[in-house]
Amino acid sequence: MSEMIGKRRRVPRRDYQKRIGVLYSGTYLFADALQIGEGGMLFASSDVFQKGQMLVVSFHIPGYQHAIARAVIRYAVEDEEQPGNMKYGVEFENIDFDSKRYIRYYVASDRQPIGKENPTLAGVG
Repeated sequence: MSEMIGKRRRVPRRDYQKRIGVLYSGTYLFADALQIGEGGMLFASSDVFQKGQMLVVSFHIPGYQHAIARAVIRYAVEDEEQPGNMKYGVEFENIDFDSKRYIRYYVASDRQPIGKENPTLAGVG
């Protein structure tokens, strides 16, 4: 994680407390996702992954559908809340355009609720 200190994300992330599927080296497991963004996600697992390791993640995008993406482990940090677990940051290497777009919508909906009236225009006219 020391490499990540001082670096800014290219895209924002949003809290995402969901179960995801992780496929690596012929093994499939479930993990707890913590954050998601159109460029990747953060998840916690007791399984050990190495930086640079390739895997496939499958997950549900709220308000959309199930998505599958090839990803690479970019960093790992110890999970202080659950000893024995690690938190892994992954970057999506291959994700379809629609899934990426709906993740972007999901992340943006946390900052400005979808369907809400623009407060600067309320009462104008």
